[in-house]
Amino acid sequence: MARGKRYDVVVECVGNVKALETAIALTRPGGRTVTVGLPRPSATLAVSPLALVTEARSLIGSYVGSGNPTRDIQRFASMFLDGCLPLRKLISSRIGLAEINDAMDALHEGSVLRQIIDLAAEEEPENIPVR
Repeated sequence: MARGKRYDVVVECVGNVKALETAIALTRPGGRTVTVGLPRPSATLAVSPLALVTEARSLIGSYVGSGNPTRDIQRFASMFLDGCLPLRKLISSRIGLAEINDAMDALHEGSVLRQIIDLAAEEEPENIPVR
């Protein structure tokens, strides 16, 4: 966490309680923390109501971002093609289908953000045991 830096809006997209706690801590007085990530169903968060009230901060959830796919997909594609949306930076790794179980474990552990399954690089997979 950047020392002393706090921001007007902080968006948490990982679905990890510690990431959300960090996002809340990085939100300035009067600011807004938005959580988009979906944590496991049993996850809970401890938030200081006093800090929310005395600093007039807000914590809100956003499910699917209230987006309009017809409009937004075209807009995001244009931003990506213009170099304004660095999506490649969000990819932690590329994996083959045979690595799917290890990839799911890494996702569950929170050690990766996003993984791309590259089916083109794979030959015909043999029997892949599913856990």
